[in-house]
Amino acid sequence: MATISPILLIYQQFCSSPGSSLSPSVPPTALPSPSGRFAFGFYKQGNGFKVGIWLSGNNKTIVWTANHDDPPVFLNASLVLTKNGELLLQTGPGEKKVIAHSNNGTIFYASMLDSGNFVLRNKSLHILWQSFDYPTDTMLGGQTLPSRHQLVSSSSDTNHSSGRFELSMQADGNLVLYPRYSGDTSWDPYWASNTGYDTISKYYLFVNNTDSQPLCIVNASSTSGQNILRKMGDSSFKGNKTTAYRATIDFDGVLRLYAHFEDANRKHQVRKLWSPSELDNQCNVKTFFGFNSYCTTNEMEPGCNCLPGTDFIDPSHKNLGCKRNFLEAECKGGKDNMTLHSMYPMTNMAWVDPPYIEDEIQEEQCPSSPITVKADVYSYGVMLLEIVFCRKSLVVNMSNPEQIVLSNWVYKCFARRELNKLVVGEEVDISLLENMVKVGLWCIQDEPFLRPSMKSVVLMLEGVTEVAIPPCPSPDSI
Repeated sequence: MATISPILLIYQQFCSSPGSSLSPSVPPTALPSPSGRFAFGFYKQGNGFKVGIWLSGNNKTIVWTANHDDPPVFLNASLVLTKNGELLLQTGPGEKKVIAHSNNGTIFYASMLDSGNFVLRNKSLHILWQSFDYPTDTMLGGQTLPSRHQLVSSSSDTNHSSGRFELSMQADGNLVLYPRYSGDTSWDPYWASNTGYDTISKYYLFVNNTDSQPLCIVNASSTSGQNILRKMGDSSFKGNKTTAYRATIDFDGVLRLYAHFEDANRKHQVRKLWSPSELDNQCNVKTFFGFNSYCTTNEMEPGCNCLPGTDFIDPSHKNLGCKRNFLEAECKGGKDNMTLHSMYPMTNMAWVDPPYIEDEIQEEQCPSSPITVKADVYSYGVMLLEIVFCRKSLVVNMSNPEQIVLSNWVYKCFARRELNKLVVGEEVDISLLENMVKVGLWCIQDEPFLRPSMKSVVLMLEGVTEVAIPPCPSPDSI
């Protein structure tokens, strides 16, 4: 392992020259800023270590993480600043990851600044690389988030890998909070700054070091310089020259502005200056409570609940969502599997996403369950046949042309009493299979008046009502 070079002492241990290294097991484990407010190096995560930047205080506040989706490293890891301008994380013989690089520039030294920015410089003191250009979930005073760039939340307050939410500085000047992996459509955000103006100007989010404008959106195209379009923050707070401002999209999906400062007793304090008032109710944060769960508000405190038939994946972390608490039904169906399917009423529910199909049915149309399921019986018939035969309703690349359209192929086999051709190699209850096929074929009749009501469909599937022989759903195609 390389030793710390003399230049580190020349810069009072606040800078590091090529050839220097850091290790989680051998001091120094971190490179501090001149005031000691920030540090760069190894921090503890779980049973290992991550490389990042933190605000010093009673507890480390992580503000940046390198390669944040990589797994933690162990005590044998080291950070090495090479002479060709790369900062490498070495985890074993021949195993290395690039943390930072200078684009073929000559590195003179690396340093941790009191702003929280970790930089690589050349001999002319020009910055060749800086952590401020690659934010993770946090912005600090003096840092900008350009148009079309994002912050991504952490998975939790102790795990700094990518989480479920992102903050996007849009090209139109609107600052928006999204669930990650959403479609970025107009109904996907759960909060917006409503500062959208145009797509001609260039906007960016800026964290200021002043009390009057700590968080603002700036028009970079304005002839008057920095044009503050929207100010967000607590104007009653009065900081000082040592106050550090931090804007973070926390793991719960809420953007918050914090101030870090020392009180009269020189103790580190943290104060939340601002967050969107709309998100005081956690139920307004889309997807926070995970799959198969929903949010309720009890005396203004949000709570997470599992849908019927599911339990929490982890009861101690309810926002991870819920999982099925019953055995999975086989695709080909069967009498025993019918007990696994139930309908439950869910009253006073608000659905935030628009439906892809909307067809109201009356409660009395569902006899076994007092539920009001926006459903279309034709769509249900198509889906029923797809589930029974484990294939899509239209498969173009079939070797036999008459098998391309599932409904046509099913009816032909049904009419010829050859349904066994559709379930080759499977052991099935032929009478039950025939019953489900007849129900599916009735549902997809071309003439709407021939299709049964959802009430009749349920009665037929439960065996209460006898199912008549259906006509061909598409006579011209047979």
